[in-house]
Amino acid sequence: PVACRGMSARRQRRHPAGLPARLAAPRTRPHNAWCVFVEWVPPANEDLDDEAFSYELRCRKDGTEHEMLLVDIGPEPRAQFNDLEAGQKYFFQARTRNSAGAGPWSFWSSGYVVPELDTIHRTHIEAAASRLRHPKTHSENARSAVIRWEEPCSHGAQIMGYRIQYASDPEDPDTVFSLTVWRRDTFLQIDGLLPNHVYFFRVSAINEVGESEWTPWSEGFATRAVEPEAPLAPELVSAQPHEVVIKWAPPFACGFKILRYDVLVSKNDPSMDSAVEVRGSGVAAEEPSLYLRDLDPNTTYYFQVRAESAMGMSPWGQRSQAICTTSTAPDMCTGLKVVGNDSDGVSLEFVAPEDNGSPLTSFIVRWASNPWMTPEIGSIEVPATLKTQKGAMVFCRVTGLLPGTCYHFDCAARSRAGLGKFCQSTQEVVTAPAVPAQPDAPKLAERTATSMLLYLDDTTFDNGAPITKYELRYDRTSSFSNPVRCIGSMHVVGTHARPRRFEYPVTGLTEHGPYYFSVRAINSVGPSPWSGPSTAQFLQLESPIRMAPPRLVASEITTLLIAYSPPANLGSCVGGSILEYEMRYARTHAALHEDSQTETTLLAGPADAAQFPHLPTPAVGRRGEAVAAVDDIEKVWKLRWKPPPHDANPPPQLIKQLLTGRTYFFQIRSVSAYGAAPWSNISEPFQTKPSPPAKPPPVTCVAEGDSCYFAVLRLTLPDANGRKITACRLRVVGPSWKNGPTATEWRDFGQSELDRVKADDCRIVELPLGPEASTGELGTTTAWDYTAMGLQPGAAYRWRVCCYNDVGASEWSDPSEDIMTLPTVPNQCEPPFLEKESDASSSCLRVSWRPPHNNGADILHYTLMWTINPRWQGVHTVEGIPEANILLENLAPNQKHYFKVLAWNAEGPGRESVLDIRSPSGTGGVISTLARVPTPPRNIQACAIEKVAGAVHVHWEKPEDVGGSMVTRYKVLYALTEDFDEFSEVVQKASRECRMMDMKPDQVYYIDCAAANIMGYGSRSGHPVKVKTNPVPPACVVAPRRPDQPVLSLIAGKGWADSEFEVRWNCPEKTDPAKGFVYDEATQTHPILHYTILLRGGMPDPEVAEHVTDIEYIEQARGKKMTPKNKSNLARFKTVLPGRYYQALVQSFSEAGSSGWSIASDVVRAPPGVPNAPLHLKVVESDAKSVTLEWPCPSGNGEDISEFVLQCCAERVLQGWNGGDPLPPGSGDPSVGQYIVPEGDDRIMRTESLTLKACAVPGAFLEGSYAAIGASDDGQICRWKVDGLQPASFYSFNIAARNLIGMGGAIACESMRTDTVVTGPTGTPAGVPKYTSLSSVRFMWEPPAYLGGKLVEGYEVRWVVVPYVELQPEELPGMVLGEHSRSAQVAAEQTMFEVSGLRPGDSVIPLIRARNGNGYSKWSRMPNALQLETLRSLADVPQVLQKAPTLERGAPTDHRPFSLVARWVCPCHSGELINFFELRFTPIMDDLDEQCD
Repeated sequence: PVACRGMSARRQRRHPAGLPARLAAPRTRPHNAWCVFVEWVPPANEDLDDEAFSYELRCRKDGTEHEMLLVDIGPEPRAQFNDLEAGQKYFFQARTRNSAGAGPWSFWSSGYVVPELDTIHRTHIEAAASRLRHPKTHSENARSAVIRWEEPCSHGAQIMGYRIQYASDPEDPDTVFSLTVWRRDTFLQIDGLLPNHVYFFRVSAINEVGESEWTPWSEGFATRAVEPEAPLAPELVSAQPHEVVIKWAPPFACGFKILRYDVLVSKNDPSMDSAVEVRGSGVAAEEPSLYLRDLDPNTTYYFQVRAESAMGMSPWGQRSQAICTTSTAPDMCTGLKVVGNDSDGVSLEFVAPEDNGSPLTSFIVRWASNPWMTPEIGSIEVPATLKTQKGAMVFCRVTGLLPGTCYHFDCAARSRAGLGKFCQSTQEVVTAPAVPAQPDAPKLAERTATSMLLYLDDTTFDNGAPITKYELRYDRTSSFSNPVRCIGSMHVVGTHARPRRFEYPVTGLTEHGPYYFSVRAINSVGPSPWSGPSTAQFLQLESPIRMAPPRLVASEITTLLIAYSPPANLGSCVGGSILEYEMRYARTHAALHEDSQTETTLLAGPADAAQFPHLPTPAVGRRGEAVAAVDDIEKVWKLRWKPPPHDANPPPQLIKQLLTGRTYFFQIRSVSAYGAAPWSNISEPFQTKPSPPAKPPPVTCVAEGDSCYFAVLRLTLPDANGRKITACRLRVVGPSWKNGPTATEWRDFGQSELDRVKADDCRIVELPLGPEASTGELGTTTAWDYTAMGLQPGAAYRWRVCCYNDVGASEWSDPSEDIMTLPTVPNQCEPPFLEKESDASSSCLRVSWRPPHNNGADILHYTLMWTINPRWQGVHTVEGIPEANILLENLAPNQKHYFKVLAWNAEGPGRESVLDIRSPSGTGGVISTLARVPTPPRNIQACAIEKVAGAVHVHWEKPEDVGGSMVTRYKVLYALTEDFDEFSEVVQKASRECRMMDMKPDQVYYIDCAAANIMGYGSRSGHPVKVKTNPVPPACVVAPRRPDQPVLSLIAGKGWADSEFEVRWNCPEKTDPAKGFVYDEATQTHPILHYTILLRGGMPDPEVAEHVTDIEYIEQARGKKMTPKNKSNLARFKTVLPGRYYQALVQSFSEAGSSGWSIASDVVRAPPGVPNAPLHLKVVESDAKSVTLEWPCPSGNGEDISEFVLQCCAERVLQGWNGGDPLPPGSGDPSVGQYIVPEGDDRIMRTESLTLKACAVPGAFLEGSYAAIGASDDGQICRWKVDGLQPASFYSFNIAARNLIGMGGAIACESMRTDTVVTGPTGTPAGVPKYTSLSSVRFMWEPPAYLGGKLVEGYEVRWVVVPYVELQPEELPGMVLGEHSRSAQVAAEQTMFEVSGLRPGDSVIPLIRARNGNGYSKWSRMPNALQLETLRSLADVPQVLQKAPTLERGAPTDHRPFSLVARWVCPCHSGELINFFELRFTPIMDDLDEQCD
């Protein structure tokens, strides 16, 4: 091993001379697999001014007694060991030596195990031992290294750069990587290396002549090892309800032994925010597994693992998948008790048990007659909710129990894992008695004309209490809508009979019936429900006699008012009176005869005399209105109504909706409960008043389609309603055609609405009545045939008609069916036109026209006529065109065409369109084709020009088709291949020959031509000719000269992004203005063909080569005599880095080869730009209200950074934080405790401008950062603390740098969350009066609205009991939080608490605070006066005096000789102040030996 002495010294305090003190045991710090540093703490009496001060170190390998001693290490408390034996364990001791001598040896260090060679890499190196080389040097970085070499001899040409190769195994080509550096520095930082690997490198120098040979491979250098990789996700081995076993694969650790594993365990939280860390030990690191117990059943857990080796701690590995413990049945329920017992059922209460990880789904409550629950009488299932957790009170009610019966109850909880054990059953519970069951309906024993006797047998179930009596009621309807209660109760008949019989006589009945009876039973609890109705019961009655015929009172258009007289025996019927009246009427006398078989229709309706205000209001019929809607001459209508009170002149009946002008006959009779009287005699005929005609039927057509311009309409006259029809009036909608829009607006037919159709204008027709037209006594109906003139051909019309008589006009009839006129030939077409520009081409035209009106018959086809002669000669005709357009092909290009068109339908052809030859092309029937490109030239020939190298003469003939326009120019194309993949071209005017001089000598070319006119170039011929150029005469070959120094200039724009560099140079050839290129065997033999321009730049020197770019194949422009055009020798570079220094180099190329690079141009600086975006932005510290951000200062790109712009954006903000404290429930803000997601501009909370000086961390720079002009702070670490944030909220930040040029790009950090805090206060506790008793008070509170980012884990309840008279509100807070208060812990699900053991009237003053993972919240508010009233136990009467009162004689000054003074101790008031005392005393008469109260 080689020990390396430290190079730097440490300043220490001076101590008095003497032997050095004992050192602490050294510790090892591995660098990689081949290198380890041994460090120790200097002694307390270290004296660096002592020239003899030094350290000594000895090393011992495990298993041997041999030691290696290292002396004179120097004053640096550190030593480096390289190439220790792999797989062995080493121990180290250190001591100090000064001028006084050597101090004692330290204790041995802990053992250091050197990694095995086959485990230092991720993959095993299967190679010979000679290829596993040991490094000579070591890099301080894990993924980069700086290599150095010495500059070689340049051999007369300046070195321009180096080519570097590096490899982990030089003998394996797959591991060799190459780099090219265009600068003269002899050092280079190589990035992208692998940690804990050995690398070798070699170098080749580059000058303008070429590259040197490779150097031999260097000695190996090793990169630093790193901490272990993040372990993979743990996997489940086994799971039980309360324990799991997990395992994971050991991570790659660069061969170093894993010292320990740490495991994060998270319960039901895949984000791992609330995870608990389980720290491992060295013993546990041997086996990558973990056994966890005391877990919750059926609960999801997540795990993460990290490993620690001698190199450090790995990051947390991948999160495992959800690992669940198995489920088990719930525990036994507790606290089962009866809280209610009434006639409806029994109320039970119990406490929900632990669910053992599987949510409770329901509870089973069962009951039996004994505590062993056998046999089971019944059970119910009580569903559970999400809030039903351990400790929750569960209430249920059991119904359907028999009253007054003994029962026992127990219960059990059920979850998806199964049913838990049943709890201990309750004590004996006797259900409360109930009202009797519903009795049977009573039965009829006897009846008379005015009374009935009802009876009932006592068989009703009494439900636990004996029946004491029965009550009776009756009604005229079975629904008992208006019942009559019988006075008293039913009487028992025969007290010894079983079952008992009860009877009751009902007297004073006047109506015939029906009567319905019902009873109910009564016991000590109350009355039972009424029984169902009995069967209908009736009294015996007599029918009334025949009535007089009805008589007419008044007549209107559709109504008759009819009067009648009551029957003679009205009111003399035994047992009751008239129930209703019936009236019938018909159009004929015969329909009302007794032997008539005419159908009778029962009408509904009360008679209505509203149109006769001078008459009394008629009685209301039983079945609604009396109506007669149709005129049926043989039909009979009937109506009924209830009788009015007994009167000699009852109100008349109004018969409505009769036909006007008609005659009707009437009959009437009365109906009693016993039966109906015979019908009265038939009345005299009564007639209604006349009215306007009825609504006419729809119009029909007599001769549809007889003409194109008129139609004969049939107007069928309706019922005249008592007056003759004198005229008709027509309305029409139309015309409407089949393929056109449908007319919808109705209009009067004629000049005005006064034009009416009269009988003189029509032909009168008598039509027989059909089976559906029963309009009166007549056997025919009349129709008028009217001829409507002035209609459109082929059109549809719809008609409506109304009729007039002397009374007025009828309604309009319904619209008729469509009435059509005959079609005719189509209208004249409009001239054809060009619909769009794309319809015209050089040889085709798509001609369009608008379809004309078809005049009622669909257009079948079109005929098109066209010519190119404006005098309409040589016409072409196209017939049978189905659409309104046609495509004409094979037309001449650039030619006017003239068109006419006509349309055909079934009636024949229409008129042809009009041609306007003066209209522009595309309209008026005049349309032109377009010109087209010419065809290829013909007969192309080419030959080489004699005695001229690289020259060809080409000639050709005119194209066969010029495309309608003259040829203006030709294009000659030549290529080295026949398929013309790459070609060049020469363009000239209409001359049909060309001489091409710039072609390569001794080369075969393929030549083709294309012609052009005003439409552009046509295609080439496709048959190129083949020709070979003459070669250059034989000569020697000389490479081109090296160009002179180029000129680099900056073309400034608005900024660096718009600026560009321009490079100009001169051609280094010798030329003659008259002859062009001068051939010289000694200096130049071939003209320069092209150049390559190299542009390199960097900061602060271009040779840093931070940016290198080039442009190749820039052709040398030449004149007619091959003279170079130096003005064309320029190149422009647009992509440059701002603020960098650049220089340009030029290299020329000819057929003889390439020149060397020119001398570099003068240095030019690029314009400065805005700063770069910072590399990253991360959060390094955070608390509940602030975060600290860190970022590296980016490059200023030529200007110093003046400030940073930091923007804070809110992603999700937890509402409810106000002035440093959370809001309590009921604060008026409904968003408290909710996350609000701002949108738009509301997301931006603030924007801050920070100077670099304000946020820079002193002395903190990134590794590898360099200072440059305008970037002096590049790599500086900056920090800034952002205050004023909300707890448990999510924020994102972005930052950008600004310099004099402007603001650079921004970098954003991922969304982060501020720390959580304690919850807000709970709601003020308030009592629950329904649970208050003499000795207990139950109160509840509202959970905190603001949770602070974590769930509530529980509550602390603190209370004090205060007697009623001692309640002083100002002293309450101190009393509740004082030493005499009591407290209890409550689960998070429970928001109700009961305090028991109180005296009557005592007040409980509670305070509540919530607890989460961060601690306790503030106490809740003190209850107010109203809430304090609900926190008192119930008051009771004062307690009994504990001591008897005492009697004393009055005071000596008392003038009353017989007065006594009574004294007693005031007892407990039991919650209410004592109002007064009652004193009872008893005189004792000694002489009589008796007492008087």
